[in-house]
Formats: sequence, structure tokens, C-alpha cells
Amino acid sequence: MTHTGKTALRADVRSRADMRNVSQRSADELGGLDIFFANAGVAFSQL
Repeated sequence: MTHTGKTALRADVRSRADMRNVSQRSADELGGLDIFFANAGVAFSQL
């Protein structure tokens, strides 16, 4: 967490423990969460 009004957390969306940590830290920082959406992006490049 940062103190500039922005938040960046590193986590593996395949890990329940990471997602639990991210959601708990976010809820603590923001005072609660209404929705938590864990999204992972994958990019492929054709050569």
C-alpha cells in the first residue's frame, strides 16, 4: 500500500492465500470492500 492515494499489490490470482491477503489488506486500508474482482490478463504474440 502507498500513501499517495494509489494502491499496488502484487499477488498470484491462482493462490488463495495471496487473494485472501490482497482482499484483507484492501479492506483494512479502505475500511471495507463491497466487491472484490481478481482478474488475470494473458497476452500472446504471433511471430
